[in-house]
Amino acid sequence: MAAARACGCEVPFQRPNELASDATPTIDVVLHALDALPGYDVVILLQPTSPLRTAADIDAACERFVASGASACVSVSRAEQSPYWMFRLVANNALVPIIEAPLETTRRQDLPEVYVLNGAIYVADAALLRQTRTFLTRDTVAHVMPTERSLDIDTESDFQAFKKMVAEDVNA
Repeated sequence: MAAARACGCEVPFQRPNELASDATPTIDVVLHALDALPGYDVVILLQPTSPLRTAADIDAACERFVASGASACVSVSRAEQSPYWMFRLVANNALVPIIEAPLETTRRQDLPEVYVLNGAIYVADAALLRQTRTFLTRDTVAHVMPTERSLDIDTESDFQAFKKMVAEDVNA
């Protein structure tokens, strides 16, 4: 909060301690913010762990949300690994597919494209978010972001990869 104020930002409220732990669900924090700042029809969540999203990504997600009439829009990127080639191990290390691949598929390149939440942008109707407590409903739409801007910093190795990318950009 001090850093935000030092940069000239408003700090309209403080999150209570019970919503400030590593185990706190993000939705609880968002709903607290809605309670602290009533009167908003739309919520946009921009997690700080996604530093590579651009203003154009945010604008595009908001535009898709409005144009679609959906309850929410979330950012996604193409998944690097297909769930069609993912398995659980059961007794005797037997492989059981997570989901069945189309029978005619014999090459990874022929599998259907799949997308993964990248954590960068969440836009939702505030009233529906209060009701459902999730950004992911049956009518949520996607804003597809390029993989190179979809880094989600959740681990030390993610942070090291980010630092390396920044260093390479500065030296380029």
